[in-house]
Amino acid sequence: MNILVFRTGQLGDSLVTIPVLKALKLEYPDARISWLYDFHLGKKYVVSRALLDGSYLVDDFIPYTVGGTSFQKGLAAFSIALLWIKLRLRKFDLVIHLEPEMKTDSRSRRDYLFFRLAGCRKQIQCLSYRNGDRDSRPLPHMEHESTFFLRVLREQGVLSSVPESGLHLLPLTAEDDAVAKRQWSLCSIPDGHTCVALGVGSKMQSKRWPLERFESVLEPLIEEHGVWPVFFGGEEDRVAADQLIRHLESGSNLCGKLTLRESASMMSTCRFYLGNDTGTMHLAVAAGIPCVAVFSARDVPGKWFPYGTGHWIHRVPVKCEGCMLYECVEERLKCLQAITPEAVIESCTGLLERMSDDVPTMVVTTSGVRTGSQDEGDDALI
Repeated sequence: MNILVFRTGQLGDSLVTIPVLKALKLEYPDARISWLYDFHLGKKYVVSRALLDGSYLVDDFIPYTVGGTSFQKGLAAFSIALLWIKLRLRKFDLVIHLEPEMKTDSRSRRDYLFFRLAGCRKQIQCLSYRNGDRDSRPLPHMEHESTFFLRVLREQGVLSSVPESGLHLLPLTAEDDAVAKRQWSLCSIPDGHTCVALGVGSKMQSKRWPLERFESVLEPLIEEHGVWPVFFGGEEDRVAADQLIRHLESGSNLCGKLTLRESASMMSTCRFYLGNDTGTMHLAVAAGIPCVAVFSARDVPGKWFPYGTGHWIHRVPVKCEGCMLYECVEERLKCLQAITPEAVIESCTGLLERMSDDVPTMVVTTSGVRTGSQDEGDDALI
């Protein structure tokens, strides 16, 4: 069987599709799975191939070009023409569109026609199955992106009853682990300390919890629990991490030093992740560690929460939630400012004290603390 999986977006968008790819491999062990993704000219976006190449999840990568300038758009048009030819030659048995929620119906129909003209007769488009309510307030909990895709593929008969346990874990190689071990030796971590993965950056200003609040959380964790913060992220996060390390006089800065797969390998040996809602958080999930995650209210709750259970999530609903802003100026990050260092410290210390395979999810809101598995919903309010 020849399967094409079509997914656009950046690091987080790619990471939440790992459960789908693993489920497809389990369901169709002899199938050839190709990955179609967007490559943005002139942008320093993390491409999905950097994450998936080297794993058994994808057999072939097919990029297509996206551009902004007139010249880049010309190259993009040429890239689309070549893509059409390649699809005709490859004769895919099935195309799975893992479409983002914000994709319009007209673009979805355009894509369907493009693949149909390229000879792809059987297509599964997930957009028509999305049913999130973004009009009511407070915003209702939405199905996780990974769970949504798995559900649609089951309903369409592509997947059977593949168990979801462990589907989120990124397959790593011995080479990834070897590089990680060499990096650990360079971190000069004092004996007896507990390594915690930190992700204090984000490409969106509207998702970044203030650095001084991370400092307020880390100070007692270092002093009272022997935590050693290890900062992960891109090169653009290096300055912020260095600033915190100087103030705390503790920590290791790996921002921009590792590949995604090497970062996942190193994260897997950390006790937990502490940080913003960003690709680094989803990478921590793929590495198999629990998260204490700080969420803005720009998007619906649930959809982008860390996949699975065992995570402690802080998100405060506000009147302007669901704004989808990349930069919050008028409200001055009201939703993030409402999350206190004390609440996050409580989650971190609770996680350190109760580390096990079945740590409940905690969602801190203005109305109280919701506890329980993410799969069970938000029924329990105390």
